[in-house]
Amino acid sequence: MIMVTRHHGSVLIVGGSAGSSLLAEPPSPESTSPSASGTACSMEPITIDVGDCHSLTVGMVLRLRAATTSTRRRGWGAARGPCPSGEAVREALAGVLSRHTPAELAAPAARAVVQEELAASLRRSSRGEVLEVSFEEFVLD
Repeated sequence: MIMVTRHHGSVLIVGGSAGSSLLAEPPSPESTSPSASGTACSMEPITIDVGDCHSLTVGMVLRLRAATTSTRRRGWGAARGPCPSGEAVREALAGVLSRHTPAELAAPAARAVVQEELAASLRRSSRGEVLEVSFEEFVLD
């Protein structure tokens, strides 16, 4: 099991069968936390089977364009309030993860790679309404 999480300003990466851990510097705030402009949407954690008897659970916050109306979002999933549907985000995440093996997802850099690929996918499918994606949880089991 590989687990990457923020704890007291640092990133804790725990992995391997022996549960080894590595304490790393936290990523820059610009790349991990939604900024003050725009609407922040905290999504429920999503768990997806990634093959070879592994699953990945991802919890995230999306930052959306502030002036977006739910009418403009209709093309990328039924929205509740300012947030897109969980199904639209799940489909985009499944598409991104399908391009990676469990071994690739276990690498320490996988979180940043998947986060950027998901942000690009959601920007396309939402016609620019999603500005940023920030993972709060990224757990490979």
